[in-house]
Amino acid sequence: MADQENKAVVLIDLTARLDVRKLNNKSELIQQQALDRLAGLIINRLADPAVAVSKSPDPEDLDADGSNILFDRRHDTIVIHGSRGSGKTTFIRNAFRLFRKDEDYRAKIGAKVAMLGVVDPTLIENKENTFVVILNKIKRAVERHRNSVGDRSPCGDDFTEWQKKLRSLAQGLALLDGIGPDRALGDSWDDVQYVLRKGLDKADAGSELETRFHDFVKSSLDYIGKQAFLIALDDIDTNFRRGWPVLEVLRRYLTSPRFIVVLSGDMDLYTLLVRGKQWDQFSERQLSHDKTQEPGLREMVNHLQAQYLLKVLPPRNRIPLLPLGGMENDIHLLMPTSTDVSSDAAERMTLKDCLEIMFQKRLGLGGHALRNTVAMLLRLPVRTVLQVLSLYPTSTRDRPWAELANGLPAIFLDTLLRHNTSLDELYQSNGDRAVGCVAKFLTQNRLWENAQDLLPEHTEDDLNTVLLTIGTWLRGQCLDHPELGLEYMLRICFAHEILTNHLLTSKAAGRDTADGTVPIEDFIRFTELERNGSSLEVVRLFVSVINGDSQSGLRLGTVQTLGRGSRSSRQTLAGLYGSTPRSDASMDFDLGVFPEDSLAGPYLKNVLHTCWTAGLDVPSFPQNVWYNTIDTLRARLTSETMRALVGLPTCRVLKNGERPTYVSVHSIIAIVSELLRRALNGNNDGIVRILRDSVNIRAYPIPPWLSRNAAAPELEQQDDSELLTEEEEVNEIRVSALTRAISVWVSDAKKVSPPPPYVLARIWARFHYALVAIDDVLPRRERYLGNILHRQIVAFFNALLVEEMIYLGVEGINLRNPVTSDRVFQSNLALLKPLKDAQQPKFFWAIYRCPLWSAYLNLNNGNTIGPEQFKIALNGNESALHAEYAIRILNQDRYRRENVKADGPVTFMFENLYELLNSVPVVGGGFRIEEERPEEGTKTRPARSPRAPKP
Repeated sequence: MADQENKAVVLIDLTARLDVRKLNNKSELIQQQALDRLAGLIINRLADPAVAVSKSPDPEDLDADGSNILFDRRHDTIVIHGSRGSGKTTFIRNAFRLFRKDEDYRAKIGAKVAMLGVVDPTLIENKENTFVVILNKIKRAVERHRNSVGDRSPCGDDFTEWQKKLRSLAQGLALLDGIGPDRALGDSWDDVQYVLRKGLDKADAGSELETRFHDFVKSSLDYIGKQAFLIALDDIDTNFRRGWPVLEVLRRYLTSPRFIVVLSGDMDLYTLLVRGKQWDQFSERQLSHDKTQEPGLREMVNHLQAQYLLKVLPPRNRIPLLPLGGMENDIHLLMPTSTDVSSDAAERMTLKDCLEIMFQKRLGLGGHALRNTVAMLLRLPVRTVLQVLSLYPTSTRDRPWAELANGLPAIFLDTLLRHNTSLDELYQSNGDRAVGCVAKFLTQNRLWENAQDLLPEHTEDDLNTVLLTIGTWLRGQCLDHPELGLEYMLRICFAHEILTNHLLTSKAAGRDTADGTVPIEDFIRFTELERNGSSLEVVRLFVSVINGDSQSGLRLGTVQTLGRGSRSSRQTLAGLYGSTPRSDASMDFDLGVFPEDSLAGPYLKNVLHTCWTAGLDVPSFPQNVWYNTIDTLRARLTSETMRALVGLPTCRVLKNGERPTYVSVHSIIAIVSELLRRALNGNNDGIVRILRDSVNIRAYPIPPWLSRNAAAPELEQQDDSELLTEEEEVNEIRVSALTRAISVWVSDAKKVSPPPPYVLARIWARFHYALVAIDDVLPRRERYLGNILHRQIVAFFNALLVEEMIYLGVEGINLRNPVTSDRVFQSNLALLKPLKDAQQPKFFWAIYRCPLWSAYLNLNNGNTIGPEQFKIALNGNESALHAEYAIRILNQDRYRRENVKADGPVTFMFENLYELLNSVPVVGGGFRIEEERPEEGTKTRPARSPRAPKP
């Protein structure tokens, strides 16, 4: 029982060298199933009566010339089939050794056959004939036996008889290719006497070469006392020039039942070799005279190739060398325990455990990603898998993944080169350049549609190996540089969604492409995806792509805001507040009289209440006080930090002679990414630079496929005449509580590594579909800029949380998206309280705790971020994001009343930007194109006198 259990285990010693080497015992031979089948075929051959006993032909079987009409010639070559790297040479050499060493095999095979070893035709000299090399091996085997036993064999046959057989055989060798003169029967063939004396004898020897070889084999075996010769021909498939003559030797001469041939190679390559030779039979001259045969030639070649291989290499004798994943045996590995000690210090583990440590514990793969990766690896040639296993981390250093992430590209270098990527290119694309390198890889190989997650789950393993290589390398980069997680989502995953859901179905103006769609290369070039630059700039170019060729509206996380004059004041006010002022003459609202569903109401209530508190009557304000554009909102903020936070998600798109303004949640995500990337170790200078870059609103052109005259990005920027001086601006941002809070957050967040790229891709896919649902489902009464940004940010939070919890195996997750409320996100957030640290979504927490989000969220909306989370994000400083908003009184002499005590601007205080952003009208928010008029006979509310000043 113990022996059976031992036989069922394959032990791979990774402490030893990985090339062809001597194995200690059968358990170290990986292809044990193939070994058993090979042994079975040889044992069956030895049991054949034609091998055990030679029988003379009956008289009726002889032709007139004495030849045997039923001459026993067999094509029983045993084929060891496997691709390059499957271990054919190691298998054959160690199988032959085991046939002599293993007790069971020695009795059944080793004692009965004379092994002639392994012949590699690719290693012998060009002028040598394979058949002659085999004859020489037989000759040496007999001579070696003679040296050990003397002139006469104990089996009864003598050496002289054997020499006669050899000389008889040698007469026909001159007819073989590569032997003797070009005229095989000599230069004296024209001499009649020579023809009668020698020429015909040579011809007879040539025609009977196969028969004489059979006799020579029999005589040799009888002399040495064995039943059969066993020889292996290795690697002939890799050299077509040498391969075809070997196949012909097998077909013509090596047909003795007592001569067992084991041939290794790839049957696919043998098929190509034979097909090429069959095509060579049809000359161009022949085809030029018989055009009618051309259509049937391919079918004829297929038939000839198939029949040739069926005859010479019969399928019943083909033994495939299985990949590790196809083996029935349990596979164990002998692993070195440390790189700092000798190979004698080793530990034994299963193949499954080893791969789990390498790809799950070190790289973080899980679920079907891990299963697909392991299955793909185990389909590869054994030599390749052993090279991968040699990257097993044997040290306890801080970066246990580094050897695998950096070593895998070297193993699959040929695959990388076939996919337009060099090893040097990867090694030179560390850190900030990594995501751009991935974008270039996807573009050059046209993989944007279905390979952005870099998972090896495609039908072609050549593609799978390169995706595994790039994905593993990028994973190592993300573990070394955690800030690359968000950048990967913004540049790769966002670009994938735009390409697959937008550009690949849209038409390019003025393009001559076959289907009229936008060339991917144009998109990559316009958005500068491959450049090592700001992700914020890339995202804003994405906004230009999304909105450059379509009607304005809510699309993929972008919102177009109205400019002053886009709608009349009364229409805009009606859309914002659900009602219009009591009269055209005065912009007069009742305090607190607003529809409950008007999200802009709190802004107006604050304005009205502050005005009355300051002693100002409502009519003292001009019309444009009651709602904002992005520009007026920024101009009325007293803090440069707050102005930067308004400008941060904002850009303009130059199209049709206009400069419409767009706000995008993706820009906020990009700034969070930039803070992680550029704010080195929480350094305040980096944070100040990033926020200062966002103060000015830049304008971007529409893509070139929509306008051939599209100009370069950053053509225009917001007039900064009302902004602070540069020195004041820098100082104000540097000392702000927000900057200090971000500095602390960056230091903590950089310690948290993101999940693998495929999880990041799933996060973005979920986020994308949530944005689409928000565009489609969000009611018109809720389409206010602040509320839309809140909804989009919460959707991003939920995507981060859900996909990371799925990755960590958390149960009970609500898989819906928070489209119209925060309840789904709140329920998922509640799942985290009882979880242990190992199951906490650390990447989610790291991004979620960024103080920047608090500027845009509705902080009074349940537990979305809530006061407690707000204090955590801002280190307990709840006033860090309070926005001071000032309205200057224009033409004060005209509008001032006698009892007005205030003078100059009136300052309002908002908790953050949420309510202020709701005062900015957006396209798609339900604004009427024409003001609704009452029907005839309908009573209208009479205009009331202006409200008296504050008592």
